[in-house]
Amino acid sequence: MARRREAGIRPLAAQPSLDPAVVTEAAQHLEVSRSLLYHLLRLYRKGPQTSTLLLRRKGRPLGAHQLDEEAVEASSTTPFATSFSPKNVRARRT
Repeated sequence: MARRREAGIRPLAAQPSLDPAVVTEAAQHLEVSRSLLYHLLRLYRKGPQTSTLLLRRKGRPLGAHQLDEEAVEASSTTPFATSFSPKNVRARRT
């Protein structure tokens, strides 16, 4: 997919300005929206590599934990603080 995108985007990235009709045609050929094509063009102009055109999810990978297993286990066995239990909280008077 990235190689196919590069073949369509490389000639466009070499041009200083783009005709909207050419962008629309290229977007249809690559089966992406015009806005995504402009986004890919911007990325490719910054770093002209095939891997630049692979879309990635932002953020931490699915299933990755910020805490190590030992910290997760320790937090699950620690009892909650009782200072906020309903019997210790008084109703707020207005």
